[in-house]
Amino acid sequence: MTQPSIQPYGTWTSPLRPADLARASRRFGHLASDGEALYWLESRPEEAGRNALMCYRPGGAPEEVLPAEFSVRSRVHEYGGGDFWLGSGTLVFARAEDQRLYLVRAGEAPVAITPEPPSPRAWRYADGAFTADGRALVCVRERHEADGQVHNELVAVELASGRCRVLVQGADFYAAPRLGPNGRLIWLSWSHPDMPWDATVLFQGYLDEALRLHEVRRLAGGPGESVIYPQFAPDGRLYYVSDRGGYYSLYALDPDGIAEDLTPMPVDFAPPFWGLGYASYAFDERGRALALGYECGDGEAWLLEPDTDHLERLELPYRAYGGTVVALGGHYAFLACTDEAGEALVLMDGDSRACRVLRQSSELRVPVVSKAQATAFADAGGELVHAFYYPPRSAAFQGPENERPPLILMSHSGPTGATTAGFNAAIQFWTSRGFAVADVNYRGSTGYGRAYRDALRGQWGVLDVADCILVARELARRGLADEHRLLIRGGSAGGFTTLCALVFHKVFAAGMSRYGVADLESLVKDSHKFEARYLDGLVAPYPQRADIYRERSPLHHAERISCPLLLLQGADDPVVPPSQAMRFAQALDAKGLPHALVLFEGEGHGFRKAETLEQALALELGFYRRVLGLVSEEASAPMNIVHLA
Repeated sequence: MTQPSIQPYGTWTSPLRPADLARASRRFGHLASDGEALYWLESRPEEAGRNALMCYRPGGAPEEVLPAEFSVRSRVHEYGGGDFWLGSGTLVFARAEDQRLYLVRAGEAPVAITPEPPSPRAWRYADGAFTADGRALVCVRERHEADGQVHNELVAVELASGRCRVLVQGADFYAAPRLGPNGRLIWLSWSHPDMPWDATVLFQGYLDEALRLHEVRRLAGGPGESVIYPQFAPDGRLYYVSDRGGYYSLYALDPDGIAEDLTPMPVDFAPPFWGLGYASYAFDERGRALALGYECGDGEAWLLEPDTDHLERLELPYRAYGGTVVALGGHYAFLACTDEAGEALVLMDGDSRACRVLRQSSELRVPVVSKAQATAFADAGGELVHAFYYPPRSAAFQGPENERPPLILMSHSGPTGATTAGFNAAIQFWTSRGFAVADVNYRGSTGYGRAYRDALRGQWGVLDVADCILVARELARRGLADEHRLLIRGGSAGGFTTLCALVFHKVFAAGMSRYGVADLESLVKDSHKFEARYLDGLVAPYPQRADIYRERSPLHHAERISCPLLLLQGADDPVVPPSQAMRFAQALDAKGLPHALVLFEGEGHGFRKAETLEQALALELGFYRRVLGLVSEEASAPMNIVHLA
């Protein structure tokens, strides 16, 4: 066996190329089952991010359902989800290009059933269920009017005519309309300034044959309680997830309206509620439920038995779960990662617990994997901050004994999102080249209970930054990173954390912002309806406290930056206009600091094209190596780093 070559950290060559990561990775979306087959969405970078609808029937192989000119994606709330619906021999889906609903019957081509909106993509549909007779679809509709107003409502769409009957309106948002026995309809609603992880309300009513709603009443939720993922079990019993006890737990509602907590433990049985149409638990044909959750960032799977409500923790080989699960007969389908392979669509037998992979997001394999090490560091007040640490690992190289590796600290987007411990090829891209990585779940992240999530209220740009700095410094203090070569990177909201860390502190040697939020006032003024009041909770009410927005916006203090910065920006970004990145570049230029600004034509807020993803990763690697003075045998991407000698 060949002994590893001793090479400086950060200079190692790696079998993981930027092109491999950009072009070989699928992203899975909405999962659903009609009882006979499993359906899911698959986003493909090599097809400019098209969402293909896939189908698996037991005994067969996965196959694509729709012609190549169809991409399935709803843009309700901009993030979508719940993009297609399955009935008896019927498929309805939202088409990405025009947001209209299309009907597909067995052996027939897709036909648009909802009318052309008054302007392109102005009427959008997502999330819901067919009526018992199959003649209508109850779903969320979002109407964008000419005056800029956006109206959300629950509607019943008649499949034969495409006519929509408004069932519920008045709240700012709706989600999860589900039909149960005897026309019983349940749904969620919430209004500004709350986000769905702040407070939601669960309602029920009864839908008659004329598609009219009666006997509407509130079942659960309200101020300070987030209720999500309601659904009916096969026996008609109603379940939902609520954080009223401090963690997202699974509740069952009895006929008298009494809710029973079935999972009273410090486990979050739900991810952040960004997308529609998902559920973190599902019932099989026997009434058993598989529930997916997180405890201190690590994924867990639990099986709930009917009648007894007995919970069993399953010993499955997965480190992280995708947050949604559906049943197919006596099986469960879900998304999961191991330590050594990326996200996969998995089918588990409910009896034997045997799991098999139906579809892998990527075929990439790493000879030696750097596995996530869950860490927690206490701040000055004794509050814990969570992160995953990944040491440098390579089959061919090791670092000098007296050298500490450069550290790349990752600040996730959201910020009410979370990072998980499962295999991430992008992290292995760095660790296999001799970089250490810290993926931080700063306070505000989901997966550690409501108190941890709420800790960021009013503190975005302050507490998240402090947590990232704490993690970086503690890892350096423990000898796991070089304190003089600490790097930070992030995109969107994670880019905001990154820019704040670089502008307001002098801890990191360099950084990378990928379409990072730089001006909070611009963000709150231009944001879409779903997030229009998000910053009320994260920062302060606007415009009443506009002073705080200006104080925390790195763009207003760009001249204070004192280290090299790489700015990767979509030229067509409506959320973070390119002018913000340009202003940062001007500030760096005025101070004579090394920097590079790269604008990607045809890209918006989030990169989707394979060629963009490949180039962005190659540029970032080259930037870090050049500003840190790391010399590698790997060729660097051509890039003009201004003021770099």
